[in-house]
Amino acid sequence: MTTIIKSTTHSIKFANIGKQHNLFSFLTDYNNAVWFYVDYLWHNPIHWTLSSKNTNTTSDIHKVFDLSKNKYDLPKFISTTTIEYKTDLSARALKICLR
Repeated sequence: MTTIIKSTTHSIKFANIGKQHNLFSFLTDYNNAVWFYVDYLWHNPIHWTLSSKNTNTTSDIHKVFDLSKNKYDLPKFISTTTIEYKTDLSARALKICLR
């Protein structure tokens, strides 16, 4: 029988002060970005188009994600480039925050 490890724990107890500072700085920036995106999605509707290809025709279906109107259709991906947020985090980290 194979054992699968689903999580690991790492201690920063013996890390030097510079590495601890960098880690806590990253975690603070990451947390701020997550809350920014949550607030953004809570207060701003997202309009998107779903292309439907039937056998003979192609049609576009317009969808909306808007919590105030109880419309919960979300696209597969939300672009981080259309939402302005200034940070030192990489684009990869921002995409993970938004996801």
